[in-house]
Amino acid sequence: MLVKLFDIKDEVYWVNPAYVRVVRENPKKGYTEVHCVAGSGVATGIIKIRQPIDDVAMSLNVAMIGATDLPPASTESQAANPAAQAAIGAAFIG
Repeated sequence: MLVKLFDIKDEVYWVNPAYVRVVRENPKKGYTEVHCVAGSGVATGIIKIRQPIDDVAMSLNVAMIGATDLPPASTESQAANPAAQAAIGAAFIG
């Protein structure tokens, strides 16, 4: 699940919490930094947000909980279904 964040310039970012490495407070400057994995679409890898660190962390946390509520795919059900096996094979081949 994506989380909508506004940076200090009021630009909108839709962040995938799986790409967030660190949420850090910068009390001297008065904002929270969200450090993202390189290549996640954020130019510098850091989004500066004017929200308390607890609020930002809670938003990311809730989104991750929602994303992990899905049950894992059963390998037994895939093995019993030849069409599913063919689709998986085609996906790997391209």
